[in-house]
Amino acid sequence: MINKIFERTYKNGIRFEGKIPPNTTSADGKFLLSNGGGWTDSFYVGMLYLGYAYTNDKKFLAVADKYQDFFKLRAANNPDWCEKNNIIPLDHDTGFIFSLSQVRRYRLTKDENAKQIAIKAAKILAGRFHENGQFIRAWDTWKWDNDPKFIEEKKGKMIIDSMMNLSLLFWAGEETGDESLTATAKAHADTIAKYIVRKDGSTFHQFNFNPMTGEPINGCTGQGYSDDSCWSRGQAWAVYGFSQTYLNTGDKKYLDIAKKCAYYFIDKLTVTGLPLWDFKCSQKAFRPYDSSAAAIALSGLLNINYCIEDKKISDGIKAIYTGITEHCSALGIPDWESILLHACVGPAYHAENDNLLINPNVDCPIVYADYYFTEAILKMHDSEKYIELLR
Repeated sequence: MINKIFERTYKNGIRFEGKIPPNTTSADGKFLLSNGGGWTDSFYVGMLYLGYAYTNDKKFLAVADKYQDFFKLRAANNPDWCEKNNIIPLDHDTGFIFSLSQVRRYRLTKDENAKQIAIKAAKILAGRFHENGQFIRAWDTWKWDNDPKFIEEKKGKMIIDSMMNLSLLFWAGEETGDESLTATAKAHADTIAKYIVRKDGSTFHQFNFNPMTGEPINGCTGQGYSDDSCWSRGQAWAVYGFSQTYLNTGDKKYLDIAKKCAYYFIDKLTVTGLPLWDFKCSQKAFRPYDSSAAAIALSGLLNINYCIEDKKISDGIKAIYTGITEHCSALGIPDWESILLHACVGPAYHAENDNLLINPNVDCPIVYADYYFTEAILKMHDSEKYIELLR
């Protein structure tokens, strides 16, 4: 399976010619391509570095090299360049963009330019820290925003996805000796644990604070079924993010939170071993799976399994792996570019009107499902090597 994944990854890069697959595929299984500019900029490039880590074949680096100028410009974060090229300026997703590309490149090749690009990006991420609220603010106003309530909420909003961005700060803190970067990452993780992780181990997608005082206001959702439901990919971010924070700090409280969130995720799996897009969504007939949530959780569960022996965790790994390989693999489809099928980009529908399908990108391949499944396969192949590389 690993060889097939990387054969497809390399073949894709020949067609992509330096373009970035931001998300989904067309009906014939070809990734839709762009010049980049969003939170998914690094997932395909990250797969190239995984290919190089596994094979030691420099052909993967040769394809990855085509993207270096883009990441250098992305880290410069020049407002005029962003506007001209339809790029979203760096926000809390900075860790996704640069950990999978520049940190990975530096760890594998000792490329000093990649190191400096990643450090620059880490400082931009740390600069989003809200001192009063002790969290990293999620988003700025986008030019297409038209909801005054959402625009105002953004001034004091954090989301569960942000747990995946903290590894950039931990890495940069280690490399530079700047303890403030590490302190920022820990403080944000603690605030997520306090306000987004619920007592039963489930999670809110988002949490709002007073943008001036930092006082907590409420949890809510943008991707899930309802504010009090549990979006499965968000739950997977929590499983992975807290396990990764433990790997970077050695503080057992983060491992305990990761395990609590993992237990909730495992308990809510369907009989197929796959999660629904939201664990508390309507009981209507259309309840799509999300293979991206499955893949992210699988990689996170492997982190936990590496740290402790726990039967429920190991059983969860087996169930999800079986579910993905038996129901979601696209490796047997000739000329297809994705690795997995049956993912869900965003909310299929909301509780206010669950008869209205609001997102066309359901039950489809997405690039980050492929990336995290590939991570998981490598961790299963050699946990010590790849968990250290990917922390």
